[in-house]
Amino acid sequence: MFISNLENKQLLKDSLDINLSEAQIQNCVLDNLLFENHPWTTVSINNCNANETVFHNQSLNDVTFFRSNLMNTKFINCKLNSANFSGDTLIKTDWQNCRIQNMTLANCSIQKFTMDKVIISDSSFTNFEGIYCSINNIVFNNCKFDINYDSGMNGFSLGIMKNCIFNNCNFTGYPLRGIQTDSCAFINCYGEITDDAQCKNTTGLSKFSACENMILSNKENALSFINNWK
Repeated sequence: MFISNLENKQLLKDSLDINLSEAQIQNCVLDNLLFENHPWTTVSINNCNANETVFHNQSLNDVTFFRSNLMNTKFINCKLNSANFSGDTLIKTDWQNCRIQNMTLANCSIQKFTMDKVIISDSSFTNFEGIYCSINNIVFNNCKFDINYDSGMNGFSLGIMKNCIFNNCNFTGYPLRGIQTDSCAFINCYGEITDDAQCKNTTGLSKFSACENMILSNKENALSFINNWK
């Protein structure tokens, strides 16, 4: 399926809110549409507007968003496998209760985005602007975070992270510079994580920043949190 330069909302809804496979959507307006309960496989969204769009209970497999606008878009109860975001505007996006595997996010604007109850595994974040983000109850497992020094991007700078676990993650270019952490753990992480973090009840960051070496004040709650995500 190939759809190009289409703005009619009803036609787009009828064409895309289905079990979609091997499709390319180009220069279309998907603003304010709701897509739910249908898997998308090998779908490309190129140069589209999908602002304030909602993806609910969607399985997105090998889906690419390229140079598209997704401001205020919501991903709720979604599963993303091998999704690719490249050159997109994801400002104020909201991610709730999602499972993300093998995602690539590069050269994207994700300022002020919110994320809650999400597991992200084997994924990479490269040259992204995510300042003033709010990230809560997240597990990052085997992920890479890279900011090139000449990219002008600031990563998660000035964001707030609470109840987050980073396990076996690699950092380049201080993508967590200026971050505020509360009840977080960094396990087997390495690289240039941060040199200016405000830490509360956080463990594993002391050798990467000016944070004092801390231990978790409530290990029982930490273990319960981890077990809930297994």
